[in-house]
This record gives sequence, structure tokens and C-alpha cells, in this order.
Amino acid sequence: MKKNQFFRRFKSQLKQITLMVFAVFTFASCDKDDSVGPTGPDTRLEGRDKVIILHDNPNTKAPYTVDELAALGYDPAVQDSFPSSYKAEIFIWAQQKPLRIEITKDGVDETPMLIASFTRDDRPDLSDYKEGYGYSAKWKFKTGETDIPLGGSQVYNIKVVYHDQGIDGFTTNSVRETKFTVFHIEDKTVGTLADFLVGYWRFDDPSNLLKATVGNDLVLNGAASHSAIGGIAAGDGAAHVDVGTWYDVLDHGISDSFTMVWDVMVASADLGKYICLFQNLAANDSDGSLYIHPDAGFWLNGGGTPGENIIQADTWHRISASYDSGDVLVYVDGVEVIATTVNWPIDPAKFIILGENSSNNGNGEDNPISISEFMVFSTAFSAEELTTLPALGTPAVETIASALKGRWKFDDSGNLLKAECGNSLVLGGAASHSATAGNPAITGDGAAHLDVGTWYDVVNHGVGAGEFSMIWDVKVNDGDLGTYICLLQENPANDSDGSIYIHPDAGFWLKGSGTPGDGIFIADQWHRVVVSFNAAGDSFVYVDGQEIWVGATTVWALDPAKFIILGENSSNAGNGEDNPITISDFMVFDKAFTADQIEAIPLIDKPAL
Repeated sequence: MKKNQFFRRFKSQLKQITLMVFAVFTFASCDKDDSVGPTGPDTRLEGRDKVIILHDNPNTKAPYTVDELAALGYDPAVQDSFPSSYKAEIFIWAQQKPLRIEITKDGVDETPMLIASFTRDDRPDLSDYKEGYGYSAKWKFKTGETDIPLGGSQVYNIKVVYHDQGIDGFTTNSVRETKFTVFHIEDKTVGTLADFLVGYWRFDDPSNLLKATVGNDLVLNGAASHSAIGGIAAGDGAAHVDVGTWYDVLDHGISDSFTMVWDVMVASADLGKYICLFQNLAANDSDGSLYIHPDAGFWLNGGGTPGENIIQADTWHRISASYDSGDVLVYVDGVEVIATTVNWPIDPAKFIILGENSSNNGNGEDNPISISEFMVFSTAFSAEELTTLPALGTPAVETIASALKGRWKFDDSGNLLKAECGNSLVLGGAASHSATAGNPAITGDGAAHLDVGTWYDVVNHGVGAGEFSMIWDVKVNDGDLGTYICLLQENPANDSDGSIYIHPDAGFWLKGSGTPGDGIFIADQWHRVVVSFNAAGDSFVYVDGQEIWVGATTVWALDPAKFIILGENSSNAGNGEDNPITISDFMVFDKAFTADQIEAIPLIDKPAL
């Protein structure tokens, strides 16, 4: 099975931790020392004897949310499941500084594992004793390196020993104990690596090479000179970055565990020079992290110059780098070229690719390179995962974002037709729409309200006639629910019934398939509608992650020049089938999603991509 690592620290997400702790983790299942000393019962730790187990959700590499906790069915402060290759990091937090912590397998007579290093860690969210006064220790392990069998579990005793011998006449140190159960589960497969994709740039739009498919648009910096060129295969785009030019990657969502994948080419005139692939320092005032070396191998900041004659001139290569708290792996075209330890701290605001400016532009370390794809993941891929990434010409990790052809987010109140990906929409019909607030669960979300008889033309969309998928985030006002509202009209002439409607019974009407469902849409509530259609005429319709329809329909053949959303004009505006609707996000893909892919799309409280 393929492998992932998920855990990271809590301190940067203290607000979420507070939710976790008070939802589940405020426990102190510790057996008090009931010995009696010369002065009576043992009260040495009274009011400050709390011990709390903290760790991230292994599936998200982030603190458990309230909803995740509610769905678990168990207390992750007492037990949890960890994949084989997972580098677990369990925080043991105590109100009083311990002398040591002893960890043993329950029921096994063995020498305990000792932890004697503690960090001052005040947490007012966990305790009101001296405004959260406390200390924490880390218990680290990799489940696959323990003797817990795959599919099995192990209960561990955690004994916290305090340094208070002699106080109140007691001849022993006080002790608090708790238990924690580790379940050993299989690693995730490569197919789920897409869950960790936080940035994706394809360089396919020659009019905007900085455009992001996932994450934030790149920022052009340095000499700020780049140009659109052909990519790896027909139809693929790329950017050629000139000397002294680089891209800033902002608010990227990674910390001390990440993977980056570059699809790049170096021209023969530039091979034999330093080319910086990655600069971890936001100030960009010293050497970067990872370079292509003049000998066509690599130079790592802190890791020497491994390899030579790896990069070939005028040849596209897939370079992937995995970093996990200092452990780095670098692969080229699926072959390991580096496995070492370095220190690349990441600024959460920015890192830089394809250039560095340690002295000045043209200093010999910021030379030209071409790039056709760049991906960033918030987890460190294992050696096996890096080895099995697909060949050039296929996205490094399959994700629905790889098939994205158009996206419109309606966040710009001054231009509601603007595309995030693809071409701007064209306002049709009555041409009456207005900016409004979007989904309140998504910070800063904007939306467009379309009035009766108004629709959008999606032109030159790049989606073939054979298959497609679409996602709408929409809301229908109470006064309009109970009427027909056309979501998709595939007929560019717009002189017949459309393909899919919201039905007056708050379900759907599908062309060629009747009226599946009723009572699905709730008035004045945001919903996420996902439709997938394949060349055989099979379609999937989901709302808010729930399957509404799976089956055959008449063929919905998209015209390459245009299709229409949110209205149709089979007779005239106001014919009862082009009623008002509000939309905050629309996406179109040139691939038919599977049921598994649809069900993996986030719910309406988060962006679909």
C-alpha cells in the first residue's frame, strides 16, 4: 500500500485546539496516588493534576473539528487509528512539570520508554490554573515500526511521575496514570493523495500564466519576464521563465511536511548553470533550498551536490521533492536521486520557485527554465509514492482539478462575468443580474443573483461533446422555489427544453429521464449540485454529497462554441422555466466523474476546490 504522513503541531492552530479540547479532550482519567503521608491524604497535586493527550486527525493532518469529533464514535484522547508509515506525534500535556513520563505496553513486563524533556506550554484553553500554566512532551512513533500487527491494536500505559518526593513528608514521588490505544491501519493509496493538494498551476492560459487551478495565483517577481510556450504534448501549455525571474507562491498552506512536483525543461544553452527550483526563505536574501546544479545534478542547501548528468537538455523531466521535518527525498522521472536530511523552514506567507536573488538578478543562480505544471501537497510523500507517480504528460496526482476547463466564482462585484479559469461568461436573455453575498460558511464568498429571463453563455469552453462534469453552488429564494429553473441548456440555439432543471417539487427534471427526487432543495439555503455525464449517456446527479440520480439520459452533447447555464428560452423570457436563482461558484470539467470522485468533493461549507 502507499504511504502518507499526516501529523503536525497544534500551536499554530490554537483556536481549533480549543474546540477539540472542550469538545472531547478535557479529561483527566488519571488514578490519584491514594497514599497517606505524615500529614494526611496526599494533596501535593491538588488542583493541578490534569494530564491531557492531544494529537491531530491523522486523515487531515489538522486538529479535529467539532463535526469530525461528533462523527467519530470514540474519544481520540483515549484511542485512534494510525497508518503504517505515519510519523505519529502525540502531545502529553500536564499542568505541573513532570520529572519523567514512562510509557509501557499494557500487561507487558518491560523496560519503560522514558521521556524526560518538557517544554513550557501554557494553554489557557485547557486550564484556568495560573492562566493555563503547563508543560508538554512529545511521544513519537511510526506505527509500521512497532510490533503492532496490521489491523491490530496496542494499549499503552502512560505514567506521569512528578518531582515532589519529600513534600509534606511523603517518601515517594506522586504519579498520575492514563492509557492510550493505538490501532494499526493500512496506509492511504496514491488515489487519495489528491486530498492533500493545496496548490496547482498548469500554465495553460497564455493570457494569464500565473493563474491557479488550486490555491492562489502566482506572483511574478524579479525581472518579471516570462512567456507562454508549448508544453509536453499537443494542447499542453507552459511558461518560459527568463533570467532573474521567479514566482512567489503566497499563503500556500504548507509547513514542515510537504511535497512539490515540477514538470520542467532546461534548454541546452542554460544547462550547465545554477537554476533555483525552490527558495524557502520569503526574504529571498540568501541561497535557496534546491537547485539544478551546473553538472546537471542538484545542489541542496545543507545537503551538498548529489548526482550529475541527471537533467538532460531540451528534455521535459518530472522532479518531485518530499520534505518531512528535515528528511528530504528528491526523485526525477520516478528514480530516487537524493535521500538526506536538511533544514528548510517554510514561511506561511510565501515561498519562491524558479529563482532566487541572494545578491542580484543574473548572479548565476537564477537562470532560465520552462515549466508546464507545478503541484504542492501538504504532506510528505513516501519513497514508494514518489516512485509510482505517473509519467510526464499525465498529472502527477490524479485530481478532478486536472480536468478543470472553466471556473467562475462571482466574487468580483465589479465584474460578475469574470473567469477564474477559462473565458468570461456572456450575459444573455433579459441580461439582469446583480452582486450579492455568497455562502456565509465560506469567508469572503461572493455571488450573483440572476433575475427572471436571464442566463449565462459559457463560450469556447474546451469541453468535448463526449463527457463532462459540472458543479453549481446555488441558492433559490423562498419566492422562487416551486418554479422551473434551468441549470443546463446544451442546445446553443436555446430554442428547446434544456438538459437539467430544478423542478417545482424541489427535485429535478432531467431531459430524457423524468423527475427524480422531490423536496431536495430547501428555500434560502445553499446547495452544491454535481452532475457527471459520460459518452454512453449515463449520468450522475448529486446534491450536497447525496446521490439523487444514477442512470441513462438522452445524450447531452455540448456544442464546442457554447452552452448555457441558469436559463433557457424555449419560447420566451418569463415562460416559467427561467426563474431567478443565486450562484456563488460554477465549474466545468472535460471528464465524467465517478461516484467515488463526486462523494470526495467537499460539502457546501467548504469550496469544492
